Order: sequence, then structure tokens, then C-alpha cells
Amino acid sequence: MEKTIRRSPNIRIFIEFVEGFLAGTFGVDSFIDEIESLGFRICRMLPRFRLELVEHGQTLRGANFCLLTRTPEEDIAHARRAGRTFAARLGRWITLLDTRWDELRCRLHRQ
Repeated sequence: MEKTIRRSPNIRIFIEFVEGFLAGTFGVDSFIDEIESLGFRICRMLPRFRLELVEHGQTLRGANFCLLTRTPEEDIAHARRAGRTFAARLGRWITLLDTRWDELRCRLHRQ
């Protein structure tokens, strides 16, 4: 896997990072060092198509979805543009509408 990653300059990897899973084995700091040795930077995936760069020396805590990338600034800008598209805004609106509909249906059912 390491060879494939090294010879794939445009590869991006999505991972689920859970600090507790690494605590008894590899360790968080060793994991981050290994990721950085492969030339990757870690970006936390946030709601609404946002990415947050994890700075060198900053330790991930808890559970996070992350993007491992060699071009973090480019990917952060792309995610920002994608979040402003009509399709993304429509998806957020539909999700909000669905949530409100569920709340209303529960209230009506209780009466």
C-alpha cells in the first residue's frame, strides 16, 4: 500500500480517525508522523463542505473524518466552491425541511 501511495502523486484518501483506536497500538503521534512522511497533510472534514487543515504539531483528538491530501490549500478551496453550488444549497435546504417535517409530524402524533 505504501508503494502505491508513493507512486500516486494525486491520490487523496478519506479516513475515519478515532483516537481511542490508536491509543493501545500505534499511537496518535506516530500515526500523524507516518501520514506526514508519505507527503500528506491532514484536513478535518467539517459540515457544509468545509475542510480544516490540521497544522504541523497539532494533535487530532476524538473522532474525526479526515482527508489526507498533498494539496490541502487546493482541496480546501475546491470544497468551499462545491459548498456554494446550487445542488449543495438545495441539499441542505431539503435536509432542513425534512427535519422540520419530522418535528411537526411528531408533535401532531402526540396530540
